[in-house]
This record gives sequence, C-alpha cells and structure tokens, in this order.
Amino acid sequence: MRWLCTAATPNSPILDPLALKVVIERLSRPIELLVLGTMFVGLPLAPLLMAAFSGRLADAVEYWRSLRLAFRHVIEMYRSGATSRYVRWRAGNRQPSLLAPCERIEGECIHCGQCCTNKACVFVQFDALGRSSCRIYGTALWRWLSCGSYPVSREDIEVYRCPSFRVIRIQPTPSN
Repeated sequence: MRWLCTAATPNSPILDPLALKVVIERLSRPIELLVLGTMFVGLPLAPLLMAAFSGRLADAVEYWRSLRLAFRHVIEMYRSGATSRYVRWRAGNRQPSLLAPCERIEGECIHCGQCCTNKACVFVQFDALGRSSCRIYGTALWRWLSCGSYPVSREDIEVYRCPSFRVIRIQPTPSN
C-alpha cells in the first residue's frame, strides 16, 4: 500500500488523495458489475423488495409485471453506468465529480423522469399528464441513494439528458 500513502512522519502515513481517486476510478466499474450481477441473480426477490420499500402490496401481487420492471431497471443501470458514478461520488466524500471550481448546478425539477434511471426505475410512476413521481420519495432509502442528491455532477445531467438542470459557469467577481 506504499503507493497510496505519502508519509508525513515515519509512523503517520497520510493517504494521497490523487492516488485514492485513481484507485476508486479503477474499482468503480468492477464494483458496479458485482452489484448489478447480484441484483440480476436476486431478480426473483425484486417484486417482494419493491413492495416492502414502497409499501405498495400490488408490486408483490403483480409479480410478473414487477419482475419485468426490475429487469428493465437493472439493464438501464448498467447502460447508464449509474452504480459506478454513485461509487465514485460516495467514495469522493459526496463531492461533485466533474464540476470545476468556477461552476455550479442550477435548475428545478420538472418531473420528466429522465433522472429516474431514464424512466426505468421501479419506483417511478407517471400521472395522466406524464409527470413523474417517486413512490419512495423522502424515505431513508431515497436519501441514501443518489436520488436524494440528484444532480451531483455534470455527468449526471449529460447521461440522463436532463432538461431541468444545467451547469452554469460562475463569473469571478472583479477585485478592487
């Protein structure tokens, strides 16, 4: 582990942030494949878990419909790279990954559902006008997942082609 640390003193190694970032980058995709593989193997339990998390018994009763939704959800998570972005974000102390110091994210949700794994999330539902809502909105699970902090990076906005949020360049204030 010597390549990860730079020693301030012989007895107190300090983790090199750049080396840690490289390790996290390299491990994020294998971690994603492990998580999604586990989800894929566990698909038969998905309708029951969906019912437990959302409090909607119909998810378990309508087992085959829920199973199709769960399968679509896992496929879209793989396609969008959602889990590897989440791993990088969590491991990076929840810091936006691709924002420059002179940028910030602005906007307001218009409930299009794009950020809900491109409308494939098992918990997203749409009303008659096509506006999305989340069946686990505001719960501890929702807050723990990236859903509760979306968008955290430029990459999030780009991957989901989000029409609600944008990255704005901050103009530095002139010094007197």
